[in-house]
Amino acid sequence: MKGRFSNLLLGVSVAVSCVACNRVSWQVSRELCGQIRIVDKQKSTVLKDTDLMLYRSKSTHFACCSDAEVIADLRTDAAGMFNSGKLAAGRYFVVVKNSPQISFPIFLEKDYDGGKCSVSRVLSFDRNTGKTEQTVTILLRPSK
Repeated sequence: MKGRFSNLLLGVSVAVSCVACNRVSWQVSRELCGQIRIVDKQKSTVLKDTDLMLYRSKSTHFACCSDAEVIADLRTDAAGMFNSGKLAAGRYFVVVKNSPQISFPIFLEKDYDGGKCSVSRVLSFDRNTGKTEQTVTILLRPSK
């Protein structure tokens, strides 16, 4: 009996540790739009006229896109900008279509109306580390 209990505990600890290994670091946002850049050896390239896929995640821990469903095809414009359109709050992945390893996990904390981006948002993927980053620049306009 004691041996079975030890095996059960070992199985549970392995299952818990595997879930922990797959944890996704969700970047929080209020809009799902912006520009995508690829960083390679400190050189940055904006993805222009590039096909993207938008997935809605069904899980909080699994990386793209094992537990997610495709909900839209997107495309960056000539300036490298994209906009998801209207979306409900939730967890999403923006994926570069021909490079599925380039995926951006984003937690949309409230419904997005699909309007114009209110901030300058850049999603960056570092080819050397495989890490993603979201930077937001708020532009202040002087009052007249």
